[in-house]
Amino acid sequence: MTLPPIEVSGLVKRFGAQRAVDDLSFAVPAGRVVGFLGPNGAGKTTTLRVLLGLVTADAGDARIGGRPFAELARPAETVGALLDGGLLHPGRSGRDHLRALARAADLPEARVGEVLRLVGLEAAADRRAGGYSLGMRQRLGLATALLGDPAVLVLDEPANGLDPQGIRWLRGLLRGLAAEGRAVLVSSHGLAEVARTADEVVVIHRGRSVLQAPVAELGDDGLEETFLALTSDAPVEVAA
Repeated sequence: MTLPPIEVSGLVKRFGAQRAVDDLSFAVPAGRVVGFLGPNGAGKTTTLRVLLGLVTADAGDARIGGRPFAELARPAETVGALLDGGLLHPGRSGRDHLRALARAADLPEARVGEVLRLVGLEAAADRRAGGYSLGMRQRLGLATALLGDPAVLVLDEPANGLDPQGIRWLRGLLRGLAAEGRAVLVSSHGLAEVARTADEVVVIHRGRSVLQAPVAELGDDGLEETFLALTSDAPVEVAA
């Protein structure tokens, strides 16, 4: 049986006495966009950091293509990630930022121009990235994630800072990447946008899964009702 590109199984991560992630399991198959949802502090970013080898789990595991991130032979060509808007040197241009990363990952420099066109940053490519707006920084972060032409994308709040036109563009980009057979995991607070973009959702609360389902089975109202339950004082039933 072929393993899904992303597989999280029984994941547990503690910070002191607090369980940030508590027995979490889900999968992201090839050719699908999965929305990863939950209130602030639900454990979304911690889960993504474990998946990308930035944080060590206390139990369970998180694998990409059947392997932990640290065991990937060519990580930049396997998984592209956007966390916290991406890290950049404010004195470098967007183009030079990508060139430096391409050299470090032993990727062809021609790929830099390709991803700049893909994210719509050609006109601003030679400006210092420190002067970019938040939306432009997000686009540069997406370009960084796509630099290695990866089969898997892990994106934390990629729509943050984008205007409505940019959000529509992002929706088309993610749907197009999934249509090419890539697995796309997107963390977001935007319920309506996730409903328009994702094939499936994984909703977590206090580090535990409370809902995993195809978007078509839920609709906007189902997602909204789930979030209202999470932000109320009512107890939340954890999905089996």
